[in-house]
Amino acid sequence: MPIPPSEDLIDEARDLANRLGIRILPDGAIGVWSEDKDSKQLQTVLDVLGLAGQPVLMLDGPGVPDRFKLRRGKDRPGMPFKQWRAERLNRLFEKEGRSGEPAHLTAKTLAHGLVERED
Repeated sequence: MPIPPSEDLIDEARDLANRLGIRILPDGAIGVWSEDKDSKQLQTVLDVLGLAGQPVLMLDGPGVPDRFKLRRGKDRPGMPFKQWRAERLNRLFEKEGRSGEPAHLTAKTLAHGLVERED
């Protein structure tokens, strides 16, 4: 019989799940970002939290409601927050804007309107 994880390990797994942007969807499926789907961190989180057998959906794929497609840019490995935000806004303008074109925003153009953050 396996030994259950300690409360500290569960807390660490929850923190990591939040940093990875993992979501538990209303139907019980686990939502993950496609860039993380094969990571050892993801598998560890699912194992520790007892979610390893649940179906997994890609949050950046079709069929997932937009309200679950939020991710903190600062937690995105290798991508500064301002760059992440510029990319997301460009995609939003392309998808929802009148012209259907991206806005061509950059991290530098956004920096003027944002409160300084550590990247």
